[in-house]
Amino acid sequence: MIHIITDSTSDMTHEEAAELKIAKAPLTVHFGDTAYSDGVDITPDAFYKLLSEGKDLPTTSQAPPAAFEELLKPILAKGDEAVIVTIASALSATYQSAVIATQNAAPDKVHIVDSRTASGGLALLLRHAARMRDSAQYTAGQIADELRELGPRVVIYGAVDTLKYLWKGGRVSRGKAVMGNLLNVTPVVMVRDGAISVADKARGEKGSLKTMLRLFENSKPDLEYGVAFMHGDVPERMERYIEAFQPVLDGTAVYRARLGSVIGTHTGPGIVAMAFINRE
Repeated sequence: MIHIITDSTSDMTHEEAAELKIAKAPLTVHFGDTAYSDGVDITPDAFYKLLSEGKDLPTTSQAPPAAFEELLKPILAKGDEAVIVTIASALSATYQSAVIATQNAAPDKVHIVDSRTASGGLALLLRHAARMRDSAQYTAGQIADELRELGPRVVIYGAVDTLKYLWKGGRVSRGKAVMGNLLNVTPVVMVRDGAISVADKARGEKGSLKTMLRLFENSKPDLEYGVAFMHGDVPERMERYIEAFQPVLDGTAVYRARLGSVIGTHTGPGIVAMAFINRE
């Protein structure tokens, strides 16, 4: 039997993960001296409330090796196999934690994949992995190889209210964050192959929506895998984006997600993002 394990940055709800038979190892978010396991003892509601009230920005830390060991123990005890798919190694040490947790496991039993992405992009890969597993036509190694091939092709575009959170988390330079605020623009960031960059700039919601739509149309999305839309506590804004994108989605599956505490720490509230898999 093949099991799929990921981490909490996929931003799948517990119900979605359970339906897909996917286990999650939580990362940690820290508000001052208090640590919370992402999605376990802090909900998105509680996180965004703390974020709005807090004077100091939260920080995050990777899922520890013990979190993966706990999930793997019953799997390996039965002689089953596991495919572990983590957030991009360039964004978190969670991938390394998975490697440490499996160093004593037989290499043919556990296959670790650096997704090169996060959040909705990671969730797209996981949904594809679940479909492959459920078809009973692929080995665990074949599923892992497929995800390694797809990972670098996952693209995320996101319109953020401010680059402050990405700067504080060390994801963009201070200069870019300051310029974005001074010019009163909405940066549209891109995540691809584990790297975060500013893809373009826009003014206001209408401008950022048009910019994201243009970037999407100029890409080569493979709609076979569906698209994911994510938001930082602004569900109504996300729905406006989805409605505007409908004419170019050609009836493909649309998945929705609310950014959890770890990803939300680095993006802040107000973001609307989308993820898709390119043809190349």
